[in-house]
Amino acid sequence: MTRKIASPRLLTIRDAAEEAGVCTRTVRRWIKAGLLPIRRLGGSERLVRIEENVWRAFLREA
Repeated sequence: MTRKIASPRLLTIRDAAEEAGVCTRTVRRWIKAGLLPIRRLGGSERLVRIEENVWRAFLREA
């Protein structure tokens, strides 16, 4: 029997911004400053997501 490993939920920059009550520019600044790690999807420079567990930890520490 194999175990299925759950993938972390991925948030868009917009989702994260709405949840934190900030604009998307602010989230992008946090990413650019290296404060918030992201995952690039499909090798794209533009398609990025934030792991929900990373986002929650970031909000707790902020």
